[in-house]
Amino acid sequence: MFIKNKNIIFLFFAQLISHCGDSVFNIALPWFLLEVTGSKMQTGLISTSAYFPILILGLFAGVIVDKYDRRKIML
Repeated sequence: MFIKNKNIIFLFFAQLISHCGDSVFNIALPWFLLEVTGSKMQTGLISTSAYFPILILGLFAGVIVDKYDRRKIML
């Protein structure tokens, strides 16, 4: 199956590159913190504080999206 629309292909590769960058960041942040602080405890606390808001807000965002009209939320 051949995709005739080149914009879809560009979008796919842009998403792929973006996802790779996000993955590298998720590995590099704790590594960098460990190098700077030298403490496993501080690295763990800072990493947890960086990802905790994503977890909490993600739960509420899921409830809001399920409860309300998706078209209105997107607009």
